[in-house]
Amino acid sequence: MDAADVVKGALRMPGHCVLASIVNVAGHAYRKAGSMMVLAEGGGKEGSLSPGCLEADLAEYVSAVLDGGKPQQVLYDMTFADDFAWGEAIGCGGKITILLEPVAGPLLIALTKADELLQKGYSVLFTRHMDDCLLPSRYSALPATLSAARPSRSPNNEQNLHVVSSPHCISFGQKDLQPVIAEGNYIAEGSYIAMLWHPKPRLVLFGAGDDARPVCDLALRVGFRVLVADFREGVCTPERFPGAEMACGFPSELESKLKIGNGDYVVIMSHQFQRDGEFLELALAASPHYIGIMGSTSRTERMLGGKPLPPMLHYPVGLPIAGDGPEEIAISIVAELISVKRGRTKYGVRDSGGVPRSRERKPDGAKQARY
Repeated sequence: MDAADVVKGALRMPGHCVLASIVNVAGHAYRKAGSMMVLAEGGGKEGSLSPGCLEADLAEYVSAVLDGGKPQQVLYDMTFADDFAWGEAIGCGGKITILLEPVAGPLLIALTKADELLQKGYSVLFTRHMDDCLLPSRYSALPATLSAARPSRSPNNEQNLHVVSSPHCISFGQKDLQPVIAEGNYIAEGSYIAMLWHPKPRLVLFGAGDDARPVCDLALRVGFRVLVADFREGVCTPERFPGAEMACGFPSELESKLKIGNGDYVVIMSHQFQRDGEFLELALAASPHYIGIMGSTSRTERMLGGKPLPPMLHYPVGLPIAGDGPEEIAISIVAELISVKRGRTKYGVRDSGGVPRSRERKPDGAKQARY
């Protein structure tokens, strides 16, 4: 569950739930600093901070935090290998500090603002300004503008830039926050804690065949919004793709319906060479964050017709796990989407010498390679 889902879950139960956030990790932990979940009155929860070993204990704090109306920090020390107090599920061996905050008052206002920005497609810099007791005293939720290059820390931008891990930078106008280098989308520096929250990324799936259904299902489950597009009305239906948006039409008719942006992910898998090629042209013109094409390397290169290969292009789509059949191939595709989303090594694109790399396959070839 990503930040946008956690925020939405918290806003469904204002005054009756607690936002639990990991604010510090020393050693190993199941989730990183900045991870969040919602704990509700009566035992309900959304999200997780552990494999299941901390949530029951955290739930015991909910009533006291809600009744007192004040945040509280809880430290879990799991550094002793022979400590069975948390059950056999524990194996992290680290120290985790969790901030518990009642979703009410200033936090509720800030979360509402953050949700509005996320729904509009903005990334959000959510900042907690801490008091002398290291508890939040005020909150801010500001739109963050992402760029592809890390800025210099010159005097001209030193007061209004918050720098996170390369290649992203966030610019905002909060002058009391100094620029710092962070290791991810979370930073704690002196008297404030800042988290970078992203809107749910959108996957545009061109092709509504049976093999697209597990791709859609998995992508929805790992935090993507999914729009399925196809020129065949008989298969492009919400009954076949529950939870996804639908758009029917030929590629030439879809541009205005889809409005592909540079933050979108695109997977092309209609299995019709001409239509796939037309949709590829549409996608390339929009410069999305990622384009994956189903089919063999030779098929895609024939489709490209010698055009230069943009860096966002991945073919054959998916990580090289030698997947066979719709479900395994869907896992490889969604795994690659997650990998690109997290900024990990890209597969299926040019290597350092400019040569397209294809995925390794079993000798008889996976189904998606047979084109």
